[in-house]
Amino acid sequence: MLAADKHHLVRFAVAENPNPRAWAVALGAADSDVRVILAQRGDLDGETLERLIIAPEREVRVSVVESTDRADVVRRLARDPDVHVRAAAATRPELLSDADLELLAADRIAQVRAVAVQSRRLSPRTVTRLAADRSGNVRYFTLHAHPERLDLAKIMQEDKETDIAELARRRLPPALRDGPRT
Repeated sequence: MLAADKHHLVRFAVAENPNPRAWAVALGAADSDVRVILAQRGDLDGETLERLIIAPEREVRVSVVESTDRADVVRRLARDPDVHVRAAAATRPELLSDADLELLAADRIAQVRAVAVQSRRLSPRTVTRLAADRSGNVRYFTLHAHPERLDLAKIMQEDKETDIAELARRRLPPALRDGPRT
């Protein structure tokens, strides 16, 4: 009854209840936000966590990624079919292996690559590849997240997007800059 209450705080309180029987009720709540709140708990049993990992609502799976300290869970969700879940996993590089980060940096969706390139653990070769990505957002975040890579800035000062080219030029000492852009 509380999980169906008209007031959201009452519904959320079901997910915040420390009793595992309440978690089962929260899992079945009509309001998916109750499952989002449940996913933020750090004390869930394996069965409850598994049900959240496979929840049909991406917001629930994103909440799991954002809240867990379990590397196995984040690695698994890094392979989720939903782009938002994979992008959320890329924000947790401390829980991913180098291979997982490389996988996310090669994702077919630019949003995921743009988050993954911000990891300091990607191989130099991968970072170089992402500096030439077809997505301007990926190129921007590559340049922004790796300011020490003057080799990338030298190349990217000629980027077709002027904001990226200008950022690249500002990164370079005057001796390495090409002439002014026209």
